[in-house]
Amino acid sequence: MFLVTLIFIALINYVNSDCIIDERTPNKIYMGKLFDLLNSTDAPCKDATVVALKFSVRNFYFDKSETLFNTFIWIIFSWEDPRFKWNPDNYDGIDSFLVPFFFIWSPLPILHHMREFNEMEFLNYESRYCKIQNTGRIMCATKGIYTTNCHSQLKNWPYDIQTCALKFHIRDGIKDNVTFTFNSTRGLYALGAEYGSGWNIIDFSAVENATGEVKISLRFVVERQALGVVISVVMPSITVAVLTLTSLILDIKDRDRLYLAIFSLIINVSLLSVMGELIPHQGHDTPSILYYINDSIVCLDLLLRVQCE
Repeated sequence: MFLVTLIFIALINYVNSDCIIDERTPNKIYMGKLFDLLNSTDAPCKDATVVALKFSVRNFYFDKSETLFNTFIWIIFSWEDPRFKWNPDNYDGIDSFLVPFFFIWSPLPILHHMREFNEMEFLNYESRYCKIQNTGRIMCATKGIYTTNCHSQLKNWPYDIQTCALKFHIRDGIKDNVTFTFNSTRGLYALGAEYGSGWNIIDFSAVENATGEVKISLRFVVERQALGVVISVVMPSITVAVLTLTSLILDIKDRDRLYLAIFSLIINVSLLSVMGELIPHQGHDTPSILYYINDSIVCLDLLLRVQCE
């Protein structure tokens, strides 16, 4: 009985071995052939490879100390690789497909911004796929947060304007001959992202330099949204200034002059306390409005001394 069972199982396996169903569609078969054909991590050629770049800003913000400027950017790389060409008629009409960027040569690991933040930032890209077309055109899109030092200049606070720049370099040790360019386009776009948390982008530009250390530089000019500070600091400061001038023209013997001066002094001290919370502490200069309030306090101090005498 045991021998019969073994023979029966062997016959079933023999019959099934000739009846294996290939569930792969013709399209998937040709995709596999193309993928094997185009798989290459070597540079496209010994001559210079020209990579066209486009930067699209989606969001931006300063850190709490207003010393680090952060931008969330999409970067689109595109270039020509003559090895990646095929006739779609020979591959079931396939004229393009997606591959992970690490399966082919790509410029993603080559270009990076300021070294002090993240030397391996290209590993953190959320989008890691490239589109290959049968003409040899390759396009990769990545997105990430890029950070740069941008210390606030506070002389005109709260109407201050800051200029911040992202600088992209070629990674150390990279020997591939690559030129990055905007391909006669603007290169940097920020449509819909000009308004951030507490700041507005009022101007931006991109510069390419194929021969210098900095290959790509993105420049942002941002303006502080001052409405809240104007209501809480600037307008009260103007009001107190009017009260101080009024107290100066009143009769020295008028007791209302003394009360008005004391009230103005208390308001000025309160404004200094409020501004101590609002003004960034890492700025390189002193806001002019502080000198304005300081002069007002000195004036009130002299007025009170004269009044008391």
